[in-house]
Amino acid sequence: MKRILLFLCVLMMTVSANAQEQQEKRFKYQGEAVLGYAFGLDEDFHYARIDVINGVRFSRYFYAGAGIGIAENFSDEEAYFPLYLDLKGYFPVAKNLDLMACVDMGTKINYDYGISGGFLLQPSFGICTAMRKNFALNIALKYELYSFRMNDPVVNSKLKTNQIGISLGFVF
Repeated sequence: MKRILLFLCVLMMTVSANAQEQQEKRFKYQGEAVLGYAFGLDEDFHYARIDVINGVRFSRYFYAGAGIGIAENFSDEEAYFPLYLDLKGYFPVAKNLDLMACVDMGTKINYDYGISGGFLLQPSFGICTAMRKNFALNIALKYELYSFRMNDPVVNSKLKTNQIGISLGFVF
C-alpha cells in the first residue's frame, strides 16, 4: 500500500511539473516590426507606415499586443502617430503556414493640424509564414477606418477616412 501511495505521489509531481512547463511555453513574448502602405478610397490620401507591436502569444491560435508607430501622409506631408491594441487569430493550414485575422483598435495623433485623437479601426487578413524557430513573416491586406474631429475655430467638423493597404510584418 505504501508503495502504491509513493508511486502515485511521484506520478502526480511529474504530471504537475510537466503541465507547469507546458503552461510556461504557452505565454510567450512576441514582437513585430511592420512596414505598410495605404491609399485612400474617398480622397487622395496616401501614406507609408512603420509600426512596432509588442505583446503576448497565448497559444498557437491567439495573440494580443499594443502597437505604436508613425504614418507619413504623402498628399500634404503630415505625420500621424497611431496608438492601438492589436488582436490576432491564427488558423493553422500547414506546419509553417497560418491564416491570420487581425483587428487593431485605437487612435492616431497629429499635432500639426490639431486633430484630437479620434477612433481608429483596422481589420486585416493575411498569412503568417514561419521562417525559423523565432522568426516569421506576416503579409496582410488591411482596411482602415479613421474618424476624427478637427479642432479649428473656423471648421469644427467630424471627418472620416477610409483606406485600404498592404502590410509586411517581421515577427520575432
